[in-house]
Amino acid sequence: MAHRTGTLEPGDKLLAIDNIRLENCSMEDACQILQQAEDLVKLKIRKDEDNSDEQETSGSIIYTVELKRYGGPLGITISGTEEPFDPIVISGLTKRGLAERTGAIHVGDRILAINSVSLKGKPLSEAIHLLQMAGETVTLKIKKQVDSKCSKKSIDQVN
Repeated sequence: MAHRTGTLEPGDKLLAIDNIRLENCSMEDACQILQQAEDLVKLKIRKDEDNSDEQETSGSIIYTVELKRYGGPLGITISGTEEPFDPIVISGLTKRGLAERTGAIHVGDRILAINSVSLKGKPLSEAIHLLQMAGETVTLKIKKQVDSKCSKKSIDQVN
């Protein structure tokens, strides 16, 4: 029911079922609690952080960078895992490469989308494939952690 109404999405974290907290429960225990629930079940969830395209107060900004290859490489190395909700991050930049020259992409930045294809729920192998098939113009949606000591003015200057 929750899926059909759009209430739950992949990546949401289930925190409690009928006020029973799940932080120390195994998957089997959580399934048992859910099976024993009545017709009306109260779920407490935390929404996946990537559901929001807006800048967050948690010290991160989200922006888009468009790179034109002109037949050359992007000059980035990415890392992640095959676990679908692990982040895909920039792990390396080629010295004086295309990405480094933009000044907008840095090691540690998280890639949220490639050419408008969201990486949410996708493993590293799929992100690599999207980059390989991206063509001459590659648009990267980036999430950058910003030092909490930065003022709003300095964050605006990053863009």
